[in-house]
Amino acid sequence: MLATGRTASGDRPRRRLYRDDLLSLTAFLLMPPTLTETLRRVPNGHPLVTNLNSPILLGSQAGLLLALIIGLTAQIVSLRRHSAISL
Repeated sequence: MLATGRTASGDRPRRRLYRDDLLSLTAFLLMPPTLTETLRRVPNGHPLVTNLNSPILLGSQAGLLLALIIGLTAQIVSLRRHSAISL
C-alpha cells in the first residue's frame, strides 16, 4: 500500500492535485523578487522603479498575485474535471 502511494480510499488524484498546486505556488514565489530586481535595474542608469513603494512595482506585484489566484483556481477546476475528485 505505501509502496504504490495508494490507500484504500484511492487518494492518488488528490495527491496529484496538491502536488501540482504546490509546484505552481513554488514557481510563483520566485516571480516577485525577480520582478522587483528587474524593475529596479532596467533600463541601465534610469530604472523604472527607484524604491519599493513605487506604484509601478506595487501594481505589478498585485497583478502577479491576481494571476496566481486566477491560475490556481483554473488549475484546480481543470484537475477536478479530469480526475473526478471531490474535496
